Amino acid sequence: MTRGKKGSGKGKSKAKKVVKKVKKFNEAEFYAKYKHVVPGSVKELEVGTKVDGVVVAHGRICQIKCVETGKLRTINVQDAFQVKYCAEVQAQKARDRASSRRKAKKAK
Repeated sequence: MTRGKKGSGKGKSKAKKVVKKVKKFNEAEFYAKYKHVVPGSVKELEVGTKVDGVVVAHGRICQIKCVETGKLRTINVQDAFQVKYCAEVQAQKARDRASSRRKAKKAK
């Protein structure tokens, strides 16, 4: 069996081209979906920029209002689905969860 030169053929790759469709950001839809995000707070920034201790990861940041205390916190837009509290409340909740896990483990 003889093989031809690498790349010899009809010049076309059989691999499918993957075209990534970038969905346009819809602010009205975003604010409707995430009620804890402060309306009008979404900013487009250069990736890698640091704002309020947050490094911009994908080009957009926003501010949220803590569900419990009402304090403002700057986050990346893609984190809005999971961040609902200011840093202090989030840390306290993590300590409480850890404490309850330790107590449950001790009770066994």
